[in-house]
Amino acid sequence: MKKRIITIALAIVIILGLSAIPAFAASNLSANPTASTVYVNGAAKEFEAYIINGNNYFKLRDLAYVMNGTAKQFEVGYDSATKAITLTTGKAYTPDGGEMAKGDGKAKTASPTASKIYLNGKELSLTVYLIGGNNFFKLRDLMEAIDVFVGYDNATKAITLDTSKGYVPEGSATTPVTPTPSGVPQGNSGIIGVWLGTSTPNFEWEYIIFYGDGTFRFQLPREGFYGFDRAKDKANNQGSNIWGTYSFSGNTGIWKYDAASASSTITLESDGGLNLGTSYNKFYRCNSVDNYKLNGSYTSYSDPSDPDLTKPGKKPVIHFKSDGTFTDDGLFSMVTYLQGIGETEEESNPGSGTYEIKEFTLILRYSDGRVRQTSFTLPIGPNSTDASVYALICNGFEFRKIP
Repeated sequence: MKKRIITIALAIVIILGLSAIPAFAASNLSANPTASTVYVNGAAKEFEAYIINGNNYFKLRDLAYVMNGTAKQFEVGYDSATKAITLTTGKAYTPDGGEMAKGDGKAKTASPTASKIYLNGKELSLTVYLIGGNNFFKLRDLMEAIDVFVGYDNATKAITLDTSKGYVPEGSATTPVTPTPSGVPQGNSGIIGVWLGTSTPNFEWEYIIFYGDGTFRFQLPREGFYGFDRAKDKANNQGSNIWGTYSFSGNTGIWKYDAASASSTITLESDGGLNLGTSYNKFYRCNSVDNYKLNGSYTSYSDPSDPDLTKPGKKPVIHFKSDGTFTDDGLFSMVTYLQGIGETEEESNPGSGTYEIKEFTLILRYSDGRVRQTSFTLPIGPNSTDASVYALICNGFEFRKIP
């Protein structure tokens, strides 16, 4: 009798143990890397993203990072007391330094997150999985919550996110969205990329940007490439010496403005410099400045030791720290004056805040809510790895470092 009781008890344990296994397995799912190209406002972006049960899941902070500075920007917070993730729309995102890290391309195990999610103080029911210590949100769930358009092109398998449009439910009768080519040239084969040189005889900074489709743009856009719309820019600059076409093979080629009849030669020199004709000195390829951190004070004065720069009050100086903060003493009010933009006094007031550098764009987010964008590169020489911080180039203006 005793033996029978032990046998029955053992059977119950085994049955209960087996029944627990499927429940555990169901809570942990396989996550495979997403193969789709992703475009955000026309610019191609590389995300660590995964497919779980046929749906795309993206890292929350990556999405907040790429949407920063747009009309749909949102801040991410975490309440350790309640273990809640908080999202605040309309507020600039504060990067933590780990955004846009690339994955290893391998499948992962995803487990449901236990954290609650609040959007502007209201609890949301979103599908979220924890993968490698990071929260991955179902893309359409999150985009619907913050009202961002999601498009998918079956032909190219491309995902499109457009912050200028509202969310449209999946399956609605909409025209497939063809991604706009990114403002930043993709790749660096041949002469594709951003090049910096000087004109003759004035030695003013000049840029030429060669794209992979055989087109080029002369000069960087005033506000950089972040959020830049190539098609719109081309339409706005018809008949001017801004856009043109080129051909290049081996070490030589030709380039011509759309508004001009004559073409000029292109020669790639042995030192890596690009010779574009007699009107210019050599151009050199610009390295990426994405996530670059500055540390020091800069001025538009040609003499950075000018004693006027030490006087109190508004002056053309900006201070950067490597922690991503800045203090503008009035530098950009001088730049907009020189460009004839005519900002109001309130718009050009000094201030402080946080900065970010991406897509050849310096983005200044002032603590009073102002956001300023300007094109940004570093000076370069024959060796393109010798980028120096003795000066910054914003909108073609050179800002020298104050000793």
